[in-house]
Amino acid sequence: MDSRFVSGQSPGFSAVIPTYNRAGPICDAIDSVLEQTHPAGEIIVVDDGSRDATRERLQAYQGRVRYIYQENAGAAAARNRGAAEARFPWLAFLDSDDIWSPTYLEKMASAIAGTDGAAVLYFADAKFEELPPPKNRWARVGFEAEAPYKLLENPVEVVLAESQPMLLPFSVFQRSAFLAMGGLWERLSAGEDTHLYVRLGLAHPICAVSVLGGVVKGAPEDAGRLTGALGPLSIRHWDCSILLWKDILRKTQHLAPRHRRLLVRRVADAYWRKSILSAQQHQFVAAARSFGRSLVHDPSVAFEAAARKIGSR
Repeated sequence: MDSRFVSGQSPGFSAVIPTYNRAGPICDAIDSVLEQTHPAGEIIVVDDGSRDATRERLQAYQGRVRYIYQENAGAAAARNRGAAEARFPWLAFLDSDDIWSPTYLEKMASAIAGTDGAAVLYFADAKFEELPPPKNRWARVGFEAEAPYKLLENPVEVVLAESQPMLLPFSVFQRSAFLAMGGLWERLSAGEDTHLYVRLGLAHPICAVSVLGGVVKGAPEDAGRLTGALGPLSIRHWDCSILLWKDILRKTQHLAPRHRRLLVRRVADAYWRKSILSAQQHQFVAAARSFGRSLVHDPSVAFEAAARKIGSR
């Protein structure tokens, strides 16, 4: 099916739900898709090697859900598998322990139609069930957009913000653009969503849809969440951050100097944070190596961190 938007036609969505050992909440996620006022064209569940009762729970949805099982390969691979199998021009990802608001796809379809499909991704706000106020994602990161939607033709500042307003379970992607970018980078076990948003937003318009897309159930770092297994207290998190920003720098030579400096600083910061964690784990050779690489990229990161440390005493 053609991934381009055709004026006058209602956008068709493939709802893609990756899951891993989430037999408990996944039915709520699926039900929230089935209850949409603008029905999804299909629902694809990609089971990333679950060892619980996920397959058995999904038998109740036979004929309404396409179930795909694969050996455990990670969140990015599960979503990419769903995107490859999708039959409709727009991809709507949902995590297996989150839920959509009933009018989510209707509002996204309206924004796509209202902008003639000019953006490669449309994103909505979301509410975190377990976090303290402010609970909404946009409020937490200081993002605002006029209602009912705002087409961002040059979204560099949004995608390079310290905290992006976009979340994968509440974003709709033009399938052709998603696939043209190679989907989510499977080498990243953390930050693969940031990597995708930055690459898309540096090359294409995006659109903010001023609607509550749904609810994030539980805290982002909860065990078992595909998106929250590796937090900033793990060395792997910072390894992924280094890979992410180095790759963006390599692939986007057209960036303005101030934006390139920002990304170089993020590489330096990731090396710095990795050096601290390595030292705390008594990996002193690795810590020294990471510290040196941080200095090479941007020595001000380490100097400013040391100044803050001294000033706090």
